[in-house]
Amino acid sequence: MLTTIQENNELNIPKNENLNIHKPPHLIFLNEKEFCEITGQKISTARSNRIKGIGCNFYKIGGLVRYKLSEIIEYLESCKCSSTTKKIELSPKKSSNIIKK
Repeated sequence: MLTTIQENNELNIPKNENLNIHKPPHLIFLNEKEFCEITGQKISTARSNRIKGIGCNFYKIGGLVRYKLSEIIEYLESCKCSSTTKKIELSPKKSSNIIKK
């Protein structure tokens, strides 16, 4: 799947010169801006979600916020819906969502 993402840039992964795309996704960490470019969230939304403990998992490394690419992909996959009538609630402190019927 990563090959497809790399070739087609389906997730709109930023063209970062420092990003070694040959690394496996579990070894690639992105900053807040790159995370927001991929997910389409505003930076303020990402910050608010971190405070609330919802949304994608993140890491604090030396005071910097980082997101693991493999976990961003998992998070986006967990947001998949089959109907617009089902209510989706972001679950606290997990990268998966709970669908309420």
